[in-house]
Amino acid sequence: MGVNSYAEIFTTLIGWHLYGVIWDVLASTGIVYLPFLWIIIENWKTAFIDGEESGGAAAGLRAIEVELYIGLFVMLIACVPNGITTLNRADVFYSPPATTAHPAPVTATGASPESTFGTTLGGTPPAVKVPAWWYTVMAISSGVTTAIISGAGLSLDDLRKVTEASRRASIDDPRLRYEAQRFYNECYVPARTKFLTSPLSTTAEAAITRYGADDPEWIGSHAFRDDPDLYPVMHAEREVPGWPVDPVRDRDQATAPIPPDWGRPTCKEWWEGGAVRGLQANIIAAVDKVSGLSSLVKTFGASLSAEQRADIITRTVLDKTRLTVIPNAYVPANDGVIKDTFSSTTVMIAGFFTTFFTWLATSVLKPALPFIQCLLLLGIYMLLPFVMVMGKYGVSSMMTGAIAIFTIKMWSVLWFVTDFLDDKLALAIYPDASSALAALTSFYKIGDPTKAMLLNLVVMSLYLALPALWSGLMAMVGVRASDLLTHAGTEAVTPIKNAGHNAGTIAGKATAWGARGLARGSRAIRARMDRDRSR
Repeated sequence: MGVNSYAEIFTTLIGWHLYGVIWDVLASTGIVYLPFLWIIIENWKTAFIDGEESGGAAAGLRAIEVELYIGLFVMLIACVPNGITTLNRADVFYSPPATTAHPAPVTATGASPESTFGTTLGGTPPAVKVPAWWYTVMAISSGVTTAIISGAGLSLDDLRKVTEASRRASIDDPRLRYEAQRFYNECYVPARTKFLTSPLSTTAEAAITRYGADDPEWIGSHAFRDDPDLYPVMHAEREVPGWPVDPVRDRDQATAPIPPDWGRPTCKEWWEGGAVRGLQANIIAAVDKVSGLSSLVKTFGASLSAEQRADIITRTVLDKTRLTVIPNAYVPANDGVIKDTFSSTTVMIAGFFTTFFTWLATSVLKPALPFIQCLLLLGIYMLLPFVMVMGKYGVSSMMTGAIAIFTIKMWSVLWFVTDFLDDKLALAIYPDASSALAALTSFYKIGDPTKAMLLNLVVMSLYLALPALWSGLMAMVGVRASDLLTHAGTEAVTPIKNAGHNAGTIAGKATAWGARGLARGSRAIRARMDRDRSR
């Protein structure tokens, strides 16, 4: 039996377990037999009120028979838990759709849940009995949704995983954060100041041409690393833990009476590494401990060089610490304050809305929808005994429940289509991007938040609007089907009532004709007797 999420594996078992408990309670108290008593009383009352003109007792008895047979049939297939259609924990499975981010997902089962739900909800019964009708409905619904998703041929990239990993990426080690801050103050600020006030070197110009115009705007700038007058000749102002003392590089301190414990690497060595691992490699290693960003960047940035991918990971983490924000050196003081304040406020507001909608769409709305779906199905499964009993085991109640289950199951197809549109629209609005990762990087740049806000609004709307539209359409179908089934049941009894009504009418007329004949005969006999007396 296929389901649509990891949690639904266990909510399905819990729902049908509670169904069995509620049905046993209703059966032990005799409530399950009340609908049959109501059918008998209702049809007897109708036959008694309508009298012989509606068929009388014969029509009422036949109507009772028809409704009792229908009720018993519905009760047997849609109410009584059936051992033949038992749902075993190991037979309930969920197969996530393959994506570029996760090309070979593992199928989860109740026995091997592949999630933490197996630990917290694993105490559910290993097997539950399900009525044959509802087992068939679930099997058909799951089969249809799986067939549509697999047959659609739509490939998912799941680009949102990159943003989720980016939010989780952080430098938890305070010493590493302090080292990054030191590098910013001791290397980047002096190098950028010199870069802005000196003629552009050939090597720096070549680096900017290759890595983009914004390359000098972060501490790992290739222009600064390649320019022989910047990072290669600049040193850390104080000793950097982990770096050994170099007699040549640190000759001013190496011969001191008390030599230092650590050396002072050049800014290029400090960032790229040399005798020990560099700052960039340490930052990437720290990211790998808390996030899968490195593997995702490698997957989506296959067309990029290893160095470019390393830069993306490092910049993603360092941007959170705001190390790259420095005053504009070319703007006069007063105008600079006003301009920078206005620009910073505008960027901050735009960034807030972009981040908010992204967070709402990816961290709140999308993960919550499968939970809502599986919990709604749990509620339906659990409450079906009350629905069937109160519906007097009618076929319309059985069909209404089936339509409700099928409708909610189909939400997974609509969300699959929304995920596909989310991926493709994110790439379509940046057609000049060299790769999916480059498009995603442009998509979340705070400097141009309009496209990001637009797409997030559209995606959030689709996640909610498509299921709402589908549910509304199916609600109308369910009401119509219920009316047709009720009308069909009424029509099934109507011929019996009409036959009874006609039989009663004929019998009444025959009785009246016989009474009038007897009256005429009595009057004739009486008249003859009177004539005989008069003679």
